[in-house]
Amino acid sequence: MAAGLSLVENSAFDSLKEQGYFYQNNKIRGEIIRMKVTKEDLHDFINYDMSFVHKMPDTTSVLTCHGIMDEIVSVKDATIFANLIPNHTLKLLPGVNHNYSNKHNELIKIIINYFSNKSQSKRFNEKYLYVNSISRYIFIDGVKNFRDLGGYQCDLGSREENGIQNFIRERFIFRSGNLLSITDDGITTLRKLNVQKIFDLRSNPEVNKLGIKNIEGMTRVHAPVFNEDDYRPEALFERWKLYTRGTEGYSQAYMVILEEGKRAYYKIFKHILEYPTQPFVVHCTAGKDRTGIFAMLLLKLLGVNDDIISREYELTHVNSRVTDPKEIKLYIKLTNNYFDEEEIKETLSAR
Repeated sequence: MAAGLSLVENSAFDSLKEQGYFYQNNKIRGEIIRMKVTKEDLHDFINYDMSFVHKMPDTTSVLTCHGIMDEIVSVKDATIFANLIPNHTLKLLPGVNHNYSNKHNELIKIIINYFSNKSQSKRFNEKYLYVNSISRYIFIDGVKNFRDLGGYQCDLGSREENGIQNFIRERFIFRSGNLLSITDDGITTLRKLNVQKIFDLRSNPEVNKLGIKNIEGMTRVHAPVFNEDDYRPEALFERWKLYTRGTEGYSQAYMVILEEGKRAYYKIFKHILEYPTQPFVVHCTAGKDRTGIFAMLLLKLLGVNDDIISREYELTHVNSRVTDPKEIKLYIKLTNNYFDEEEIKETLSAR
């Protein structure tokens, strides 16, 4: 209320008491407009419902740029507003007035930079780097892209409405790239995480060509997304070609994975229902596409916000860039030499 009343001059209070309204001069599109403000208008302004901000996804970027020399809205009011929104950034601009006079270019740069994908990804990484004070990324020696899918807030309906926040259990579901090069130290870390099952989404031709890694004490469940016909040279070429066609191509490729992977993903969800206390890992070859579709399904079914789901997918690009020549040759071999080194690098990114 104090923030709202600070906009009302003392002389206006007398008018408000005696007549139920007062007049205020507002600058609109360069002109001074005399406007009538009633008690009802002031009441609505002071009591504006801001409760919706608490339901705003954590990843929503909210920015307020406020001039320290603003002669209409005080810095104090700006900070009160900013504090109502948990994921709000307040940028105070020295020497700037209410209309940002002669500072428009500076303002534009601040806004563009804040809402750039790079800046939003940085804020997401900083916020979700840890799950309850433990790292989301886990170093498994010899394995790329190993991370925890827990800790994200999910919406399960009525409990959320009653003020109870729900989160996916941490240290239960992990995703990664293939385990072919895992070292003894890496296996030791898996055991410390109490991993008991490993769901391998690779196809039979991939397994036959690249091999498997059996780990004592952990059950490998083969759940191939694609069948052997899907790895005929012609079919493989057509599918991998989609990844070179930008966003539209990726969308088409992922719809194919979603359709072909029904049985594979069913096995994993069945495991969750039957063994809710048994941690497991899901992987394919790179840990990006087939594994990424499973992660999307899991998070979506649990009511995780779409922006968080897409940012979680993007973490693969940050955490598993393929630069090792030996690894690149492995993928070239897997695709029967249909793609060169640069095409392999582009396909394995998550941009």
